[in-house]
Amino acid sequence: MCTEGFNHTQLKLSLHQSIELTKLCHRNVNQWKELLKNLGSDPLAQGLEKAEKSITEGVTILEQTLEEVNKLSSHHHDDSVQISKL
Repeated sequence: MCTEGFNHTQLKLSLHQSIELTKLCHRNVNQWKELLKNLGSDPLAQGLEKAEKSITEGVTILEQTLEEVNKLSSHHHDDSVQISKL
């Protein structure tokens, strides 16, 4: 449903896709971090650990935003899809 100038369903799907893509990125960075740690390259592993923390924060923010969109669409009696964490 389109209210307030945007389609809630499209936004929800886009946020969900962004969350899943960011989680995939997190797993990839984690794998590289662990590999570099095992090879003794601590400076590179530390850099990836910082990136991993930022990615985790990004996922949290995206999930909170999705929750807010779900609330907003329910207040507008939007019968469209509701997406939550799996």
